[in-house]
Amino acid sequence: TDKPLDPGAARLKLDWWRQEAVNITAGTVRHPLAIALQQTDPVESSTAPMVALIDSAEAQIRGGPPADDDDFVAYCRGGMGNLFLLLAEQEPTAAVPTGVCRDWGAYCEAVEHIRLLARSPHRLPESLQAEQLQKLEPAERDARLQRLFDHLGDTDEKLVAQLPDFARRLIALSRAMHSKLRRNGYPATEPAPDRAPIANLWTAWRCR
Repeated sequence: TDKPLDPGAARLKLDWWRQEAVNITAGTVRHPLAIALQQTDPVESSTAPMVALIDSAEAQIRGGPPADDDDFVAYCRGGMGNLFLLLAEQEPTAAVPTGVCRDWGAYCEAVEHIRLLARSPHRLPESLQAEQLQKLEPAERDARLQRLFDHLGDTDEKLVAQLPDFARRLIALSRAMHSKLRRNGYPATEPAPDRAPIANLWTAWRCR
């Protein structure tokens, strides 16, 4: 979530992953995740979201903060949204629509960026910076953040059960954190708001 201390080194790591995506098709992968993706059929369905995830990470390193809500949501879809697509590729029988994967993944990433607003303000548009939000009354602040989440239009509760197990657990943890942030008026504080480890464990366990 923070800016890399050495963007050049970060891009070299991304180049390594980009080559690993090529290796999936060639059958010469090395990383355990890539080995698992190599076993999917067709292989291209796995490599596409993987490359999109890499491209999104590089764009985040090179670019500035999101311009507006739409830009922020696109940024989140490119990150955890594509990660959720990768997870779904490991359970081909689920047949979850692409939009559902991307939007639920984006929801999880959006919650995390709002939680870490004080530490990483560059991840959110100017209108969602701490100083802007603190000028609003609690009800106005809640409404402003809700408008952001309204941009995630394909987060259908009925389809969550079709997502991979790990994705469902991430969603449950994000929803619990989202509820805590709302109850506390979306505080932009450091250290960032968090939940007790036992609470996270219980939340994840209930998603079995």
